[in-house]
Amino acid sequence: MGAIVRRRFLVAVGAALAAPLVRAQGRRPYLIGLLPEYTGVYLGWFLEAMRRQGWREGREFELVQPTGLLFGVKHEEAARRVVAARPDIVFTVGTHYALAAQNLSRTIPIVVWASGYPVETGLAESLARPGKNVTGNAAYAGTSIWGKLLQLLGEARPGAKRVSVLMCYLPPFHPRVETDLIYRDLRDGAQQLGMAIHIAPLARAEEVDAALRSIAASAPDAVVLTTGLGIWPVRQQVLAFALEKRWPTIADVHWDPRDALQPLMSYSPSMELLIREGVGYVVRILRDGAKAGDLPMLQPAKFDLSVNLRTAKALGISIPSTLLLRADEVIE
Repeated sequence: MGAIVRRRFLVAVGAALAAPLVRAQGRRPYLIGLLPEYTGVYLGWFLEAMRRQGWREGREFELVQPTGLLFGVKHEEAARRVVAARPDIVFTVGTHYALAAQNLSRTIPIVVWASGYPVETGLAESLARPGKNVTGNAAYAGTSIWGKLLQLLGEARPGAKRVSVLMCYLPPFHPRVETDLIYRDLRDGAQQLGMAIHIAPLARAEEVDAALRSIAASAPDAVVLTTGLGIWPVRQQVLAFALEKRWPTIADVHWDPRDALQPLMSYSPSMELLIREGVGYVVRILRDGAKAGDLPMLQPAKFDLSVNLRTAKALGISIPSTLLLRADEVIE
C-alpha cells in the first residue's frame, strides 16, 4: 500500500475484517480516499465543506492520502495507494486521476470535483447519466472556455490578432483526447474572432525555455496560459518573461494570490465552490446510498473574471472600462 497517512486513524487487520459488522452498528467512520495528497487551502476547503454538511473528521469520516504524492507526482502510483486502502469513496481532481482510480476499481464510487471532458475520455457515458462509478464536476466540457479566453484578450488589447497559447494540458499526465479537444476549441474560437493562434507545448517544467523561445518567435499580441502540470513550478519565470515582452496574459485558473507576479486576467470557476459541490455528492453517496452513475456530472454555473491592474500598469496598458465593469474581481 506504500506510504499512506490515515489522519488520526489506524486500522488493524482485525478491524478491517470486522468492518461490515461495525458499519451496520453505525460505529465505524467512512473512509474517504483523497487523491492526490491534499494540503493547505485545498484540504481546508474540503474539511470546511464536510463541516457544512454536518460531518466531522474522526466522527463521520476518516481520510486516507498518498503522502508525498502531491498534484502531478506519479498519479498512477498515487491512485494505487489510495485504492489499495479500500476506501468507501475516492475524492479526486482531474480526468487523469479519476481515470487512474477507475482503471483500478469499477466498484468504489469516485467523485471528481473538477474534470475536463469526462464523456470523451471514457469516465462517463453521458453528463446527464454517467452510468459508471464516477461523477462530479465537468469544468470545461460544453463551456466554450477556450474561445472566451481569446475573446477576453482581444477586449483587453483591442486589435490583437496574434495570440500564443502556452499549452500544458498534454500527455502523459493529461489524456490525448482532452488535448485534442482543447486544440480544436482554440482553433474554432480563433477563427470566429479573426485571430491567428500559435501553440507552444509545455508538458514538463524543464521545457519552459524552449516554449518561451517558441512564443517569442511567433511575435504574439497576447498569450493564453493553460495551467496544467508543466507551468506550475515555473509560473513566475513565465510571467516575468511575459512582462519583459509586454504580453498581456490570461489564465484558465485563478492563480495563488501570494505569487509576486500575476497574469493580467484569469477566467475560471471557483475551486472552492467546485469542491463544495463535490462534497455534496460524497455525502449523498455515503449517507443516502446514491449511486455515482446515477448522479449527473455538474457544470459550472459561473466563471469568474479577475483583472489585475498592477499587472496592467507593469505592462503599460489601460484596461477598457467596459471590461472592468464586467469583472468579478479587480485587483488594484
